[in-house]
Amino acid sequence: MIYAVAISTFLSGLVQVIIHIPTLRKKELYYRFIPRFSHPGLKLVLTRMAPIVFGLGIVQVNVLLDSLIAVGFSAPQGGPGSFNFAGMAVHFPMKAGAASVLYYSDRLIQFPLGVFGIAMATAVFPLFSTHAVREDWNNFSTAFNKALKFILLIGIPASMAIIMLREPIIDLLYRRNQFDAESAYRTSRVILFYAFGIWAYCGLHVLIRAFYSVKDTVTPVKVGAACVGLNLVLNLSLIWVLQEGGLALSTAISAIVQIVILTIILQKRLCIKIGNEVFVSLQKTVIASVSMVFVCWFVLRMFPDLNGSGSLYFKGLRLFVPLLSAFAAFAGTSVLLKSEEFGHLVKLSLRRM
Repeated sequence: MIYAVAISTFLSGLVQVIIHIPTLRKKELYYRFIPRFSHPGLKLVLTRMAPIVFGLGIVQVNVLLDSLIAVGFSAPQGGPGSFNFAGMAVHFPMKAGAASVLYYSDRLIQFPLGVFGIAMATAVFPLFSTHAVREDWNNFSTAFNKALKFILLIGIPASMAIIMLREPIIDLLYRRNQFDAESAYRTSRVILFYAFGIWAYCGLHVLIRAFYSVKDTVTPVKVGAACVGLNLVLNLSLIWVLQEGGLALSTAISAIVQIVILTIILQKRLCIKIGNEVFVSLQKTVIASVSMVFVCWFVLRMFPDLNGSGSLYFKGLRLFVPLLSAFAAFAGTSVLLKSEEFGHLVKLSLRRM
């Protein structure tokens, strides 16, 4: 079974590449493998690739760091509950299975990041690059502000929805066999802290590509490395209070600090201003998200918590009915507030149907 999962992952990646071939052929773009290792373009790509990969992978580096600390500072299964430090017995801050709890939580957080954050960053990167090459900083600033508004429009309600529905999600996806009530509680707690940073995780991909469009691959790496250090310090501090939840909260805080610092640097370097329309859009998004939370909470109360013992059908209803109700509340409030970004997303979705 585990081999089937690995093979499926490989095949899905292969399909993701192949699916673009028909569109490329329509545009008369053909690929031929002609190895020219001395080509200056290849050398330039290889030179810049390492900092780009590190810059875009900061969140994953922090998650990996979280996992390593979870393994090192959690009590071994069936082993002693403390370790010796400087001649003193110190209790492990986390129970056995902390690394698994982090893994299950991270899988859920990766969904909005992969579907929305990376998709948005991929879409705006050519636009950023075009304006940067032309040194058209006014339109660059306009594009950056629009991208920021869409990231907040998607990231904030996504954070709130996952926070509100984390328990039904866990019940539906994980609650079976050895995944008992304690495992569900620990995973729910970690997701709560991870979810606070969803908007920042998504925004980082857009912001880092803004730097790459002006051929600056160094600044995101420097800021990212500093935030990895911050994450390490917070990890070693918060695990004693919040257990594995402290690891998730540290990652969220580090991502928020990173996006704030990068935004300030980008503003000063390119004289980009975050327009008032961004804050107006943020207010509308927050109000719509709050209404979504209240509706989700109200509908969720109608479904009894059976402590993971309900049927798959009931678990699905307990997740999707509040989810659809919450989306309807967010959409309705956004329409009432005349959110331009939400209206644009609706038009874009209808155009593609």
